[in-house]
Amino acid sequence: MAEILRDTGRYNCVFAVNGVWKALLESMGFDVKLMESVVFNDAIKDSPDSSLMDPKNTKTFAKPLEPTSRMNTLFLKYFVKEAKETDPYVKTIIGDLKPDLIISDHLISYPSIVKSGIPWIFSWNDSALSLDLGYPDKRLPPSYLGIRTNSETKVEEKYRQQWGPSPYANFYMIPKKLDYTDVRPLPDTFHAFDCFKRCGNGDLIEIPDNLKNKSWKLILLSFDMFVSRDVELMKRLVAILSKSKHRFIVSKGVNHNEYELADNMWGERSVPQIKVLPIVDLVVTHAGNNTVTETMYFGKPMIVLPLFFDQFDSAQSYGKRVWD
Repeated sequence: MAEILRDTGRYNCVFAVNGVWKALLESMGFDVKLMESVVFNDAIKDSPDSSLMDPKNTKTFAKPLEPTSRMNTLFLKYFVKEAKETDPYVKTIIGDLKPDLIISDHLISYPSIVKSGIPWIFSWNDSALSLDLGYPDKRLPPSYLGIRTNSETKVEEKYRQQWGPSPYANFYMIPKKLDYTDVRPLPDTFHAFDCFKRCGNGDLIEIPDNLKNKSWKLILLSFDMFVSRDVELMKRLVAILSKSKHRFIVSKGVNHNEYELADNMWGERSVPQIKVLPIVDLVVTHAGNNTVTETMYFGKPMIVLPLFFDQFDSAQSYGKRVWD
């Protein structure tokens, strides 16, 4: 979005982010203002449910509603703490920059943005079903639980959480085929985008010789930071896929040094997904919304293995609306 706005020559886009994004955004030619952020574990370490975040316990919340709901609560607790921690920095940045428009990608509405008097747009990059957090509609099930839209499952309304949508405009990312507007029409202030794909420089990744010299299909194995930090899970996937005749590019994750890949694989801690997607034949993913929309943008089939949060909803939507 920022790349397109900047490249029109009419807009100057400035990012307010925490330090982890600074180098990447500056390498793309953007101005960056730093806002401090909390560490995820600091926000949840005192919670009685914090053991759910242990990788070895991921299977315990892969199905039942109560553990899944508690897991979602942990995420929301983190987002609330992050908002409290960073809002003063955002307020200072807004005061210094005096922008004409603010685009906010925060689940929790920041008082510094809402009360600034400046038009602001809410930009959402999770599953479109989770728009019910700000625009609830009982024709659809609560989000983050992986309940199909045609399910007979009765779910208490306590599972619905809420945020405040912008009165100016709200962006969200979903291919039209996966959207829920046929069931839940949205107000005119909501605007869907098929994908927020980064532009990149157009270069494709160079496949290492150990894969280039083999035949059969090329598959991307890509999970987010919470899934890929489960070393035992990643080792198990590697062991299973090592028996395949196909080739794999693996995004290894934060614990990349703790396990080895098989001979039919190549990977790094993080691989440039936008450069990899055009050359693969299949994607195996956790069904995070960024990966789902980028994969569909390039027209690649997916195998989805959801574990928590909006991944359940993306998996159900992809399974029902694409393949049913």
